[in-house]
Parts: sequence; C-alpha cells; structure tokens
Amino acid sequence: MAFRDQTQEVVRGRRSPSDSRNQACSPGTERIINGTVNAIPPEHARYCHAFTDPSYSLAFSIEDQATTFFFRQYVWQDSVFSKGGWDFLPAVYSHERSGGLIADSISALGLAGLSHMRQETTPSLANAKYARALRGLNRSLQDPEEAKSDKTLITVNLLSSYELSNCRDVQSLSAWAKHVDGGSALLRLRGRDQLKTPLGRRLYIQMRTQICLSCTHRCLRVPDYICSWTEIEQEDEPIEDKYASRLMRICIQLCNIQATLSEDPTYPQIRAPAELFDCDRKFQDWADNIPPELQYTTQLTSDNDPFVFRGTYHTYTGIWTALIWNHYRSMRILMQSLIYTCYQHLSNSYTTIPSPRHEYHHPYCEEIKQADDFMLNLALDICASIPFYVGYHKQNPSRNIIINAACGNLMAWPLYAVAAGNLQNDEIMGWTTDRLKQISRATGIMQGKAIADMLLNKRRLQKQDMEAKLDSLGEDAKAVQEDDSINRA
Repeated sequence: MAFRDQTQEVVRGRRSPSDSRNQACSPGTERIINGTVNAIPPEHARYCHAFTDPSYSLAFSIEDQATTFFFRQYVWQDSVFSKGGWDFLPAVYSHERSGGLIADSISALGLAGLSHMRQETTPSLANAKYARALRGLNRSLQDPEEAKSDKTLITVNLLSSYELSNCRDVQSLSAWAKHVDGGSALLRLRGRDQLKTPLGRRLYIQMRTQICLSCTHRCLRVPDYICSWTEIEQEDEPIEDKYASRLMRICIQLCNIQATLSEDPTYPQIRAPAELFDCDRKFQDWADNIPPELQYTTQLTSDNDPFVFRGTYHTYTGIWTALIWNHYRSMRILMQSLIYTCYQHLSNSYTTIPSPRHEYHHPYCEEIKQADDFMLNLALDICASIPFYVGYHKQNPSRNIIINAACGNLMAWPLYAVAAGNLQNDEIMGWTTDRLKQISRATGIMQGKAIADMLLNKRRLQKQDMEAKLDSLGEDAKAVQEDDSINRA
C-alpha cells in the first residue's frame, strides 16, 4: 500500500458534480503552512453552516456528516485554541487519498460520535468503518517504510480516540491502552529522526502524553527510550514544548515510583517517602519557575454557571498552556495520593483510635493532613481551569456554552484525577462527575460517563466500608469523621 499526493483527485472526488457552491472558501478554511490550520477542510466547509439544521441529515450522506462532525468536534476553529490536539489534521487530510487510512479513521470516529448522539445512526456503521481502518493499518504495518510514516502514527492515535469515544466501562480502557502500546512501538521504530520535523515532533509529544497517561493508569514504567528522548531539547523548540518536556521528566519519575510501589509491597517502608518528596520538590521547582507567558490569571464571578465551580475560573494564554498546567496538577494529585497512602501504610502499626479530643495517636497524622489539604488545593485549581476549555472567559453572561470533543478529551483526564484522588469531598465529587457526564452528552464521547459511573460506584463502596469501620470503632471515631468532613469541605 502506497500513499501518493492526490490532492486534486481527492477534492474532485469529494465534490458532487453540481457543487458550484464550493468555488471559494471562506477565510475560516485557510491553511497555514506550519501545521496550524482551521478546523474544516475546503471540501467539507460547505456542510458546516447546515450542521445543526434539522434538514442536515437529509441533504448529505452519512459519511459526509461523520467527517464534518469530526472536524467540528475534534479540531478547534478559534486561534486561541489552535495549538494542541488535531489542529494539523485538516492539512494532512487534504493530501489523503479517498478511502485512505486517515479518512477511514476520521469517518469511524465521526460515525461513533453521531451514533451516540442520534438514534437514527447505528453503531454498526462506525464499527464497520473502524474495522476497515484497522485492516488498512495492519497492511501498512507490514511495510517497513509505511509503518514509520506520519500517517500510520496519526491513524493509531485516531483509533485510540475511537476507543475512548466508545468506552463503556473501565475494562473498555484496555482497548485504548493497546493502541497506545502500538503507538509506543511505532515511536521506537521511527527513531529520533522524527524529532527533527515539526509534524514529527508534534506527533511524538501527542503520543508521549498518551503513553504517560496509560502507564499512570496501569501502574507501569515508562519505556526507557521515552525517558531518554524527553531529555532532548531542540534549539528552536517553542517555550511551551520546553516546559512540557521538563514537566514530563518529573512525571516519568513519578510513574516509575508508582510502578515500583505496585510491584513491591515493602517498598513504602524503605525508600518511598524520600523518593516521593524528592519528586514533589521537583514539581514545586517547575511551578515556581514558570515564565510569565505561561502563567494564568484567576477570576471571580457571581455567575451561576454549571461549568464554574465556587465562582472561580482561570484564564490562560492558550489551550496548550492550560493542558500543561492540568497535567502538572493531575500528576501532583497522584503524588500526594501516594504520599498519603505511604503514611497510612507506615501508620498501620500504630493505634488510630481517636481520643476524646478527637486527635489521632500516630506520628503521621500531620503529614497525612498536609497531603490531603494540598490535594484539595490542586483539585480546586483543576475545577477553576475547566471554564477555559469551553470558552467561558470570552463569552458574555447570556452565552451558550458549547463543548466539543477536543476540549472534552482534554477535560476528562484532569477531572478523573480529581475524582479518583483520596479527597473525601462530596461537593467536588458531585461537580466533577456531573461535568464528565455532560461531556458525554455533548460530544458523544462515552469515556466521560463511563469514568463518572466507575468513580461514583467506587465512592459508594468506600463509604460503605468507612461506615462499617466506624461502627466497629464507636462514637468517638464517628465524631472525628464528621469533623474531618467539615474541615475538608
């Protein structure tokens, strides 16, 4: 299977004979050479004005609807959000032959979203297109040169997004993880030379983030080659990428500590606290030395908007900056959770029955409380970042918040980090799981609802377990738990 430049054939093939409406493209469809592009390729720009029209499904084929749905949902049109995600994809798509790997993957992802949002669009169409894309991918992997191409790696990343779109429960994440493992193998196969081109480096950073998330989720070590390549800084590298890579080095260290904790139950008693605190100091140094252009501002509002938690929201210089900060917060919540767990493990040999003054009798009470308080502050910062993803900062009070899949994907993991941490705060838990479910309803990405349901079920089981323990400890313990819940809120 070979890829050829068939741009003109693709454009002609995707236009109907009577399509005289598409002779000129609006400014919104202009391509920018360096990979920053607007969301809708010219051949699909004519559909956009009608996408929300009730007659839309009657006017265009289901595949045209699916492709347009993808570009409207997964690629930002606003210049503030232009860097990050799939902003390079319209230019790549325009050079893709009809029925090629990327075209089929985009169609599969679009059909999956439509099937979740429209009853008349059946999942079987999406599954069939996904299967076709997967067969094409497997053929490409048999060719050593095709396997190393940008298009092959892009396809793997698109198909991993398809799995998140169809995620129904925590077991479904294993299919996503398999694609991430495949992408990791391709990065190794492509070698360091991929870092020399703008698109190659963008794809590497995109997949590196997925690999780190997957390793964190599964308590695995980050591959050695990722650790090595993350040390490489390009002279002309944008400042956001430099600080993202510096942050990633610390995240990799944390992932590897977590993997060791998972492998060796005795590890916390010996080395874990010292290594975790060393890693935590590096996180703090990173945050303390962020340059002004990557800082954010905190705003207050009395607006009763469901996407604003406790009247506080952040404004960032761009979506990439918000993504970097939330990756920092999410990983540091994991850090504090591990510290919390280590101290609880170390305190097992001490009595934890409270005195009449509601004080715990073990030497790690203060350390556990500090970790808990810091997790709460990180969680509140993630909550305050969420309005930026949906454009709250640039809207007037009468606006309608619009969530697309691009921002939905970026919001899902930080919200998961908040809700999955050791915080025992029902208000934050309720708000984050509500947002996750709202993401699913608005974008057709079922990952949000699946994560929310899993976390709510986990919290329910935790409460049942806590109630059983408190019943066994007596009234003093119940009083401590009530006081503790009030203080955490």
